[in-house]
Amino acid sequence: MRFLILAVIVGLTIAGPAFSQSDADWVMCTDVNNPPAAERNIAACDRVLAGRRMTTRDRAAAFGNRCALWDMRGDSDRALADCNQSIGLRPRLALPYVNRGNIWYAKGDTARAIADYSEAIRLDPKFALAYTNRGNALRDKGDYDRAVADYNAAIAANSKFGGGYVSRGNVLLMKQQYDRAIDDFSSAIRIDPTDAFAYTSRGTAQRAKGNLSQANVDFNTAALSTGPIAAGRAPWPIRN
Repeated sequence: MRFLILAVIVGLTIAGPAFSQSDADWVMCTDVNNPPAAERNIAACDRVLAGRRMTTRDRAAAFGNRCALWDMRGDSDRALADCNQSIGLRPRLALPYVNRGNIWYAKGDTARAIADYSEAIRLDPKFALAYTNRGNALRDKGDYDRAVADYNAAIAANSKFGGGYVSRGNVLLMKQQYDRAIDDFSSAIRIDPTDAFAYTSRGTAQRAKGNLSQANVDFNTAALSTGPIAAGRAPWPIRN
């Protein structure tokens, strides 16, 4: 039986300063929530990076944002190059490591992804997203116990982060621990009633238990939801 699993692979953005001559470019450069505008927003980041009044912090922000935009476009090589630039400029900032880890994860290089997530956690031990993403990479390697430990850490760091509950619930679902999985999916839905992935996952667990009518309710709700897309990718704005 194949289970739907939420991969919390999130493109992180870093907001830059508000320069009067480039306010519009900065706004576009930090907008990774609008896939049809990705090319326009990459061009805005290009103009920002071409500016003369740029501090190291600002350049790191612009490279980090353009990394997320290239990743949205599916250009992993350019995304990696920009993430490397951002990390080189601000190596003690956790966020670009998660961005780069996301790209390695998408390329199937779980070892490098785990290394980047681990570095982000070392720099920011309360970074719930980094724990969840590392847990997903460990899950893909079949290391379910360590994955659940990371999901537990993510939930402890931020009990309002639904991705930790959905990811943990899906491992419990794979282990056929349906009641515990349903509890986790329900927690995620309480946090975000529009979370399509949580509804789909809970419906899968309900169906596995033989509760077909409850499963259909969840599947129908997921189909109508305006929440996270099925692939589990959702741009995440971050302030530096």
